[in-house]
Amino acid sequence: MVRYFVTAFFTAASFLNAQNAPDVLRTIVGNNQANNTDFAYPISMFGEQHSSFSVNYPLSKTFEAELQGFYNTYIGPFSTDRFRVNSRLNWKMAKKLTVFSGLESEFEIDKMGRKTRKPRIGFVSGVMYDLRENISLESKMNLQLNDSPVGAYGEPLIRMPQVYTVGSKIKF
Repeated sequence: MVRYFVTAFFTAASFLNAQNAPDVLRTIVGNNQANNTDFAYPISMFGEQHSSFSVNYPLSKTFEAELQGFYNTYIGPFSTDRFRVNSRLNWKMAKKLTVFSGLESEFEIDKMGRKTRKPRIGFVSGVMYDLRENISLESKMNLQLNDSPVGAYGEPLIRMPQVYTVGSKIKF
């Protein structure tokens, strides 16, 4: 029950904030330490929706705790909605280089009345390099720790592989 409440709370907060302003950085505590970013794509004509949030809290000059959440809906007769959350610790090793590591869970939210599968639990780690002040390059891996049948991209029939990704981030 608590899991559903936490999932609903973070998903609703992300939707509400992301729909009001597409690129928002707000301070959520009075001492200007923790901050929240969120984003949502417009709902597609097929009903797909994708949104995310991130809460960062600096622990020292070089360490930062981060909580990220992603909510995705998919179309299709066998697809499910997904809520993925990861908590990680970021270590700024140099001015432009950050190493991170943490745990990630992916929960299935069934929209067809079927029994949901146990969540996928994974270990996530990687490195991020700031190319410029507003552009960074990130490489990470996600190693699945349990034997969850949760599939890839909302499709339970496609097994989720070990994932290695390279991406970039643009800060506005």
